[in-house]
Amino acid sequence: MAAEAPQIGHGSAPALDLGGTLVFPPTALKVRALPANLPNAIHFDLSQLAVFGASLTVGDLVLPDGVSALASVRGRACVTAPRGADAAGATATAAEAPAPEA
Repeated sequence: MAAEAPQIGHGSAPALDLGGTLVFPPTALKVRALPANLPNAIHFDLSQLAVFGASLTVGDLVLPDGVSALASVRGRACVTAPRGADAAGATATAAEAPAPEA
């Protein structure tokens, strides 16, 4: 059975602390599963978005057993640089920032 499951991001994207903007193109993910396996939502971790231009794709999502995505591997979430920012400089700044505490 095919259905759409809402996507829910958890945590904080470190690149937001550098002035970036979080972009969520789609709000739901088309999935295929047996009716008993259809998830209420697809959860993912935003902490992987540490630099401007970083993105999460369908391949980065951890889907429950028996569930497959019916979408391309295009970006599901990304952080864009502030207008007028030097993306290369911002990437270096993000790489030098302290690691987030667990």
